[in-house]
Amino acid sequence: MSDSISEHEVRTSSMALYIWRFCTSIRLALALILIIIVLGLVSIFLVQAPTGIYTGSPEYTGWLESVVRPDFGIWTDTLAFFGLFDVFHSPLFLGVGTLLMVNILCCTINRWRSVISVLRGGSIPTNPDYYKKAPLIFTSLSPANTVVLSLTNILLRNRYRVRSRESEGHFFIAADRYAFSRLGTFISHLSLIVLVLGFLLGSFLGFRNDIFVVAEGTVREVGYDTGLSLGLLSFAVDYWPDGIPRDYRSQVIVYQDGRQTAEDVIRVNHPLTYSGVRFYQSFFGPAAVMKVQTTDGVEIADSTVALIGMMEAEPFQRPLGKLDLPGTGMTAYLVLPATNPPDPILAQNQLGLEIYQADATVPLNWAILDEGIPQEMEDLEFTYLEKRYFSGFSVKYDPGTWLVWLACGLFCVGISMVLYLPYRQIRIMVKPGKEGNEIYIRSSGRRGLSVSTELDELGGEIKSLLPGSSVDETSEVRNDG
Repeated sequence: MSDSISEHEVRTSSMALYIWRFCTSIRLALALILIIIVLGLVSIFLVQAPTGIYTGSPEYTGWLESVVRPDFGIWTDTLAFFGLFDVFHSPLFLGVGTLLMVNILCCTINRWRSVISVLRGGSIPTNPDYYKKAPLIFTSLSPANTVVLSLTNILLRNRYRVRSRESEGHFFIAADRYAFSRLGTFISHLSLIVLVLGFLLGSFLGFRNDIFVVAEGTVREVGYDTGLSLGLLSFAVDYWPDGIPRDYRSQVIVYQDGRQTAEDVIRVNHPLTYSGVRFYQSFFGPAAVMKVQTTDGVEIADSTVALIGMMEAEPFQRPLGKLDLPGTGMTAYLVLPATNPPDPILAQNQLGLEIYQADATVPLNWAILDEGIPQEMEDLEFTYLEKRYFSGFSVKYDPGTWLVWLACGLFCVGISMVLYLPYRQIRIMVKPGKEGNEIYIRSSGRRGLSVSTELDELGGEIKSLLPGSSVDETSEVRNDG
């Protein structure tokens, strides 16, 4: 029984070690980063689902059939299975991002013991062979205790942490500076974890709708289980003399579960934020107030229709909108006059109307409506009441934004610690010699640092404080690290 348990423990330990090595592999990190880059390229070169349409929704299925399948044919289902038409919301992207966070975390933990050793000061090398290749060697006639005390004072003045010990007649000094800067690497690693986490949170728990249209005098639900609605009280636009919009703004009301909670003006570069949801002023256009009723007075529709489409008929571009006629099996399309150049068919106080049956491509009837004058068509009475505006917003909710900003801050702090407060070590041995006490000095630091200059300065202080000291002419100042 004991042998069986022992073998099981060995297998378990081996498996755990294999998993740990896998999670701390640099090759794994590089592979995951490469996959994320490839997925990013896929999102550029492969058509992606429109903003506001998410995988699994009926809108997404309809978009696949109407837009994607004609171009990709039999490959549509395979590519959709891997989520490549909505890359940043796909399980593949979520899995790769999560595994990258685990990899960075495990690599950080793997190095923690060595960093703790550095923070505590590390060991003091007492093997004389370690100092044989010291780049700076002195000989001093002063007593050993005086030499050690002088060296300690010099290092303390240069902001080094100093420890010393004696072994077999030799004195050893270990000094280091900015040991805490080794934490900069961990802070930088932490910033990467926070960055990936923030991006994943934003991708899977947030939403964005860049074509959120609200007509004047109407209220529209934001959706996404927010309980929010946005009402547009009024819209105003100012133009430059050449006809280019100079400024446009929307007076809006925010409703939470049907209750008014906020009122403000949204303009370009001045969004409205409520409960983490941001409303950005994005675009605007014309809207038409329509009233439709049966000939015996039963109301079919009384609404403001945003004309967000465009009817192209060179050189004219006429705003186009859709008006549903519930209970009739028909749909009406509204057309406003072109503004540049002047429309030869529709006057500024007129509206074109086409009525279609179900999905027919040929209209049942069409007419030109004058503002305020009812007109009967297909047993219905249509009245074009007035022209208004609609306002287009970009609605965004990203719960990971604050994590992204936090990650940027942590990364800057970590990199600054590593670059501007570099960790350095100095190891010194003082041993009796034939012509006095011999002083061996080794230094280490990140490559590219001016360690040699620092050792030169240290040597100058030693010669000035230790009478009778001299430098070994064969020594060469260099960085051991």
